[in-house]
Order: sequence, then C-alpha cells, then structure tokens
Amino acid sequence: MGYDYGSFSKAGPRLLKPAVQELKFKQLSGVAFARDRSQWVDGILLQQSAHGGGDFCVNVGIDVPALDDLRMRAPAERQFGLLIWGRLGPDGVDDGTWFPASDKVELEASMREVQSYLPIAEAWYRKFLSIEDIAAEYLRRNDLTHIEEDEHLSTVAITNYGLLLQLAGHLSESRRWLEIARAQWAFVVRENLRRFDKRKPGKEALSYHQSDLEQLREVEAMLDRTA
Repeated sequence: MGYDYGSFSKAGPRLLKPAVQELKFKQLSGVAFARDRSQWVDGILLQQSAHGGGDFCVNVGIDVPALDDLRMRAPAERQFGLLIWGRLGPDGVDDGTWFPASDKVELEASMREVQSYLPIAEAWYRKFLSIEDIAAEYLRRNDLTHIEEDEHLSTVAITNYGLLLQLAGHLSESRRWLEIARAQWAFVVRENLRRFDKRKPGKEALSYHQSDLEQLREVEAMLDRTA
C-alpha cells in the first residue's frame, strides 16, 4: 500500500468500524470515531505515518467540546480533537505502537490486532468519571505543577487547564490559572511585535501572531465575564 492516505482513510475505518460500533462509537468524517459521554467525548483517531510504508497508529483520547463554548467560538471554528490522548497498543494507552500496513493483507491483520486491544482502551476511558478527573490527568500530562506566574511556557496548556477547572466548578483556581495565561499570551504577542520591528514578518509568522492575539483576546474576555 505504501504511503497512501487516501486509500488508508477509506480502508482503515471500514475495517475498524464494526468493532467500535459495538462500543457505541459513531464514525465522524474520515478516520475519526466518537462516543458521547455528555460533558466530553471519547475519541479514536487513526493516523498513518508520513514516512512511507503505510504504518499507522491508533490514537485514543478525550475531546471536551465545552472548551469551545467557554471561548465562545463559532461553529466554523470548532473541530474534533483530542485534548488528552495516547497511542493504543498491547501495553495500554501511551505505549506508542505503530501497526504495519504495507498492503491489504497486512492492514487487515493489523486491524484485527487493534480490535483485540479495544478492551484496553475501554479500561482507560473508564478512568474518567468527571471533568475533574480529566483536569487532573491534563495537569499531570502537561507537567504544569512547576509553573510560576512569571514564566512564559506552556501557554496553550495553561489556558486549557484553567478552562477545565472552570468546567469542574473550581472557579477561583480557574481564574488564577487564566490570569497566568493572560500574562503569558500578552508576553507572546509583545515578543512577536518585537521581532516584527526587527524583521518584516512573512505570511506564516503573521498567521501565528493573529492566532496568538485571538487567544489573548479570548482569555481576556473570559476573565471579564467571570469578574
């Protein structure tokens, strides 16, 4: 099969679909499957390697659509993505397994192997019983416990963690993290402008800057609403 994402995006989901449907997952567009858990969504994403050979992995994770609600994003700005995720394999989620799929026979054999690991994924999903559980796991995975107010690191993760705390009902703690996020986004925007003063930015740099500016404005708006 080689590196042929078009073929893989059709054949891969078709082979996996019957097994995940039994677990109440529904196929979204392309290689994504989702299962509604009320406040969040369990997700499975198939990903083919970009390095050729047709190898693929199975990303298992959680999407929290309410984060977009808090950001007040328009429907066109929203997309299914995994906030917390890992690669499924025989040793669990996060074991980094890539499955061979150089031809049809190999792909079918690999998909049968993937199906045998679905109980492992189910056990991982069952760990999360609340948004608070998701927030705690997000904090652990992103190693945010060392963050201080004057650090300008992990800005996206800090923002997401602040929003998860808000969803979990920890409002004062949420506000503290969002204030750190605001300071960090402001720093990022100032640094962008400082670089632009020294060198005219290209299209890609301007696009990143616009995204950073929008993130800053979103955090500022959320803090204003919860003042």
